[in-house]
Amino acid sequence: RQVLDNLQFGNEGARQGDRAALPQMSDAQIAAMMVEIERVLSPSAHLLLWVDKFGIVSGHWRRWMPGVTSLAPVDCCIWDKERIGMGRRFRSRFEAAIVIQKGPLRAESIWKNRALPDVVRAKADRVRHPHAKPIPFIQSLIECVTEPGDIVVDPCAGGYGTMDACRA
Repeated sequence: RQVLDNLQFGNEGARQGDRAALPQMSDAQIAAMMVEIERVLSPSAHLLLWVDKFGIVSGHWRRWMPGVTSLAPVDCCIWDKERIGMGRRFRSRFEAAIVIQKGPLRAESIWKNRALPDVVRAKADRVRHPHAKPIPFIQSLIECVTEPGDIVVDPCAGGYGTMDACRA
């Protein structure tokens, strides 16, 4: 959504028909949510923060972290959506999950699947939600950093794909 609001392609109104009825969260609301995530996240646990190309290039996502001190970006993975999107120069077809970890930072014995590539090509079921992520991919990411019985929180649940991935 930040692409539409910040780059102003001129087709924002036409695109709103496919968007959820909920209002967009402000940067201040997201920053407050990040403070709470830092507070409740277990030591060495992970946050997967989804951002688009604009968010990566501009560093916009860092605006959401001024009040957090124990969370650090440690990696990222790319989801190739296999469909072309927006862009003033290149037409984007990916989103990225920035892997953020609460200290102490560790990979050994924490990250469970070292065979998962950092670029995954997969189509998502956009019928249930316009920004749906592929459930098998989400399931793989969750399995990298959790044990059965762990609590997984998706504060921006959208189409509840994370819940379905956890149930699978």
